[in-house]
Amino acid sequence: FRSLLLFGFLAAISMSRMMKKIKYNSVKIIISTLVIVLAVPTTFGLLYQFYSNKPLAKVSAAELSALNFLKTTNPDSVILIAPYNQYNQNKDGTPPVPIYDWSDTGYIAALSGRITTISDTQQIDIMGYDFKNLLSARDAAFADKTGSLLSAFVKNYKVDYIYLNKGEDGSDYSKLSMEKVYTNSEVNIYRINK
Repeated sequence: FRSLLLFGFLAAISMSRMMKKIKYNSVKIIISTLVIVLAVPTTFGLLYQFYSNKPLAKVSAAELSALNFLKTTNPDSVILIAPYNQYNQNKDGTPPVPIYDWSDTGYIAALSGRITTISDTQQIDIMGYDFKNLLSARDAAFADKTGSLLSAFVKNYKVDYIYLNKGEDGSDYSKLSMEKVYTNSEVNIYRINK
């Protein structure tokens, strides 16, 4: 995509230089009209392709309701989300799938306006942050069925809420002092009592 953008700029510069060398306005108008006429069909084709395809992922109304609940919490709240599990995906696989099944994205932080621990690891990696220790600690905390590591993780990273999509409840939460503050058909949200 970067090369297409670069070639687009180079083509515009070349076209501008070529137009300056042409002496007759009628020739300039013909060339300009030809370029525009040739560009319009591809533009409409791209628009049709972009807007006619089904989306790959969705955020359901139930999940939006849960994210709106998070917006009502303290703006400095830290939300712990379960690790993305690529093997726990939508069974029939037909798009659109729930966004938490599609990829590890930062949609919870983006749509709630709250800090999450840890999401959208691809972007974090691209930005050059050292996140491997945090990621492995979070993954180990959720993998530990006794709840001991999760309890330590919550205290260490000052987590205020745990956000879990249905099917992500796998750890023993009895070691955590918390209460379920929001639930619907797709999401459970727990508040950590401090």
